[in-house]
Amino acid sequence: MSTGSVTAWNMTNKLTFLATVPMFHCNGWGYPWTAALVHAKVVCCRYIVAKDIYNLIDQHKVTHFGGAPIVLNLIANAEDKDKKEIKHKIYVLTAGAPPTSAILEKMDNLGFEVMHVYGLTETYGHVLQCAWNEEWNNLSNSEKADLNARQGVRYPNLEEAIVADPETNTPVPRDGKTMGEILMRGNVVMKGYYKNKEATESSMRNGWFHSGDLAVVYPDGYIQIKDRSKDIIISGGENISSVEVENVIAKHPAVSLVAVVAKPDEKWGETPCAFVELAPGKNSTEEEIINPVDPLVCGDQGVLHLLSSSGHNGTANVKRFNLDTGNYDDIGWSIKQHANDNSMGYSFRDFNGAAINPVDSKVYGTIKGPVSYTHLTLPTNREV
Repeated sequence: MSTGSVTAWNMTNKLTFLATVPMFHCNGWGYPWTAALVHAKVVCCRYIVAKDIYNLIDQHKVTHFGGAPIVLNLIANAEDKDKKEIKHKIYVLTAGAPPTSAILEKMDNLGFEVMHVYGLTETYGHVLQCAWNEEWNNLSNSEKADLNARQGVRYPNLEEAIVADPETNTPVPRDGKTMGEILMRGNVVMKGYYKNKEATESSMRNGWFHSGDLAVVYPDGYIQIKDRSKDIIISGGENISSVEVENVIAKHPAVSLVAVVAKPDEKWGETPCAFVELAPGKNSTEEEIINPVDPLVCGDQGVLHLLSSSGHNGTANVKRFNLDTGNYDDIGWSIKQHANDNSMGYSFRDFNGAAINPVDSKVYGTIKGPVSYTHLTLPTNREV
């Protein structure tokens, strides 16, 4: 990955790189090694806050940096007082979670050129890139962002990547609709999980590494992830992509972050449920956020929205496994545990701002206060 980025990301000698990805996350996506390879100046960022990032970019004339979509969201939605005008070309690489086209468009409007890549720890980082095509230059910003949200084509150092039926390894049609699993092979793929033979045999089958990511392939060969196999929402027998629903909701001007999970439903089995974090100073209603969601995405099942603050992990990804409890009452249960914890400063409100009883786990509304993933806890036996 470290050497592949030199060509994939057009990294020139003596560039200035802002290090924002934690070293424990695939050694900062391999860029400490890449920076040494291209004789780059490395600028360290102690705290991932918008003001510091803008200041360092301006002070050191940063040319390249990488960050998860939530870091891009932090930059794009920063308060005006924390922003600085971008006066030179800045190349940004994003990975770690599927970025919404809304975030990509905001970054483009600010003057950042974002390349979207995809990879896993098991492949030691990036293995797909949304390589830009010149014919896309004449499209609208919104159309460009939609295209850039794809995971793309294989990275230079990867032997092969396909989207296929996980049982037969038969590639799916290039129709942009038929979902399969992303399978990969090459010398950047791990040999297996340390002292875990069962997990290794499950993921390494018939000469391919099975990523667990469900995707489609477009006629131009570009891959786009629709969901993790464990996150796909099956509602009334229909597969609903949580990533696709997130992408639609994220385009709402009041939405800062969104994570969509499955909510158990007596009639449909499961229905989509969105956790939304509003942008600073923005207000909205449940109806305003639901209305733009395309019925073709969600069918007739609709979307139930629970607006709350969402937890982020050390690599700045939304902690989906803390939101998707498998049993929705677990969220109600965890809220109950903190209902009387005045030290946390919680207040529970419905979408109209009226106080609600947090002990009633059937009531959904906004959670006001320093809510983090530790307060949306999982049963101890849940696999993460």
